[in-house]
Amino acid sequence: MRSMLRDSRALRSLELSVFMKNSSSPKINQLALMDTFARIVETGSFTDAARQLNSSQPTVSRQLQILEAHLGVPLINRTTHGMDVTETGRRYYEYVRYLINDLMDFEELVRSEKNIAHGVLRVSAPSGFEKNIITQISARYLEACPRVTLEWQTNENPVRFYENAIDCAISTSAPESFNAVFETIGYVKRFIVATPEFIERQSGNFAQSDHIAAPPWIACSPHYRNEIELFGKDGKAIDIKINPICTVDHPIAAKKLAKSHIGIALLPELMICDALESGELIRIFPDFEGCPIPLNIIYKEGSQNLAKMKEFISIAKRIIHDMITPID
Repeated sequence: MRSMLRDSRALRSLELSVFMKNSSSPKINQLALMDTFARIVETGSFTDAARQLNSSQPTVSRQLQILEAHLGVPLINRTTHGMDVTETGRRYYEYVRYLINDLMDFEELVRSEKNIAHGVLRVSAPSGFEKNIITQISARYLEACPRVTLEWQTNENPVRFYENAIDCAISTSAPESFNAVFETIGYVKRFIVATPEFIERQSGNFAQSDHIAAPPWIACSPHYRNEIELFGKDGKAIDIKINPICTVDHPIAAKKLAKSHIGIALLPELMICDALESGELIRIFPDFEGCPIPLNIIYKEGSQNLAKMKEFISIAKRIIHDMITPID
């Protein structure tokens, strides 16, 4: 695998070398201009890009002008309200980001031969991920890898490394990128929960399956709406019709509504572990659960050989394993 990765890197390095050799302006620092352009696109601001580069706004603007003149096409349109990346600029950005990330990965691979974790590691996670989990992973990782800068994104975007400028992702979905691989860390259980205040106001039974449909439900589409599939301790599935008093499109919203004492909801364990521990939410109908959700770590093929990535995968696995209930 490492040999294949090196061959791939060498080929792309050769392509870039030929490109720069054939450039009509050989004296310009093409890679530096590419980096400046990428920073402008990613920050959406000349000023913020200059700050990241320890430069000035006029210098960054001038570098973009040099790059556009070199290419002979506009990459960014300046307007009175800001800036707008052209269609050509978007395509060029994707290529630039690919080259820069490729170069950084290769440098990291070289350093990893001496087991030195160095550089920046950009990680995405679901927006409903408990902040406590991110905090624990970050603290443990930065203690083990003090020369790495860790950057988190929390969103529901598809896992696309170059488009989203990330190195790896913790996700409940499978990768879309052709060069991505993933490891399933575990399976996240889903529990039916409500607040103690809500339970006190209800006179129903919160244990037997015959009563599951009775309380007011908070539905979370598309996961469940008017019917919910649950599994008993015997592993058998049951389908129960429910009449939601409210339907939302994200588990975060369902969690907030459940904490407002208006109904019950089926939520992933990793999203509610802190609330369950504090007693803010209580598990009801404890003999029944939703279908477990696979939790994956997704990364670019070959990047698991990088010291910074190898350590992150190891630490994330251990911490998440400690925080989820094992599947029986």
